Amino acid sequence: SEIVELATALRARLLAYLRHTIPDFDECTDLVLADLGYSGSVQKALRRVFDLGGLEIRLHGAYLISLDDAFDDIADEDSAAGFIS
Repeated sequence: SEIVELATALRARLLAYLRHTIPDFDECTDLVLADLGYSGSVQKALRRVFDLGGLEIRLHGAYLISLDDAFDDIADEDSAAGFIS
């Protein structure tokens, strides 16, 4: 139960940070994530945070390097593209 509490608090802090940093965050329909890349773990984690928070924001990952097979399981509404894949 302690891990669940810590995870919940961490998600809340992340969302508070995003709301502070991104103007009109709660009105966003799409966000682009620029990353060095490889397997999309940050994009997949953000998807989970948004889903748990009830946020209907599509994530679009732009990666320098991507391992294309690693993106087979991203959400249907999200996208990912690698410069070198």
